[in-house]
Amino acid sequence: MADNSISLIPANDAARLHTLESYQLLDARREKVLDDVVAATARLFGASNAMLSIIEKDEVLVKAPYNLPVAIERIPRGQSLCSATILQHETAVFEDLN
Repeated sequence: MADNSISLIPANDAARLHTLESYQLLDARREKVLDDVVAATARLFGASNAMLSIIEKDEVLVKAPYNLPVAIERIPRGQSLCSATILQHETAVFEDLN
C-alpha cells in the first residue's frame, strides 16, 4: 500500500535548522522581549491567546506563549500545526481550534 501522507518536513529543512541554530534561541528560557512582542501582537489582532514557536528537528519549542490555558514547553513536531505552517508560502491563520 502506498503512503499518501503529506510530509511535514520541508525540502530545505537541514538548511533551515542550521540557520535556526545561529540565532541561539533553542533553549527553553523565556525572553521578555519575545513575550512582549507576542502579547502586543495578540492584542493588536484581538486574539485571546498566541505563541511564538520554534520548529526544531523533532519537537516544537513554545518560546513565547501568551495566555495559553496550560503551560506547554515542547510539542512533538508531528503533532503541531506549526509543522504544517512552515510549509506555507503565505500567512497561516487558524481560527477556533477547539
